[in-house]
Amino acid sequence: MKIQKQPTLGLPIFIQLISTPFIPLLTHPPKQAALPMLYAALGEDIKGGDYLGPIGYKGMKGVPGKVTAKPHAYDIAIAEKLWLVSEELTKEKFIL
Repeated sequence: MKIQKQPTLGLPIFIQLISTPFIPLLTHPPKQAALPMLYAALGEDIKGGDYLGPIGYKGMKGVPGKVTAKPHAYDIAIAEKLWLVSEELTKEKFIL
């Protein structure tokens, strides 16, 4: 049986050991983590521009729902820069 090593993100082993028991309290299993994306794609009450995510504690846990994004997510200048950088990195021109 092959054991798959979990990514450590470069954290010291001590931090990994004390933080590991808390991970399930702050995250979802993969099937639940996909629910906001499914809701965004299939929800009948979803409109363009809606922002979805977990509606529980600090947006980290809970059922999916409509939430408010951080202020920088609405910044047009940041959006334009992201668009340009994406085109440069992919060497692809995206036309809307």
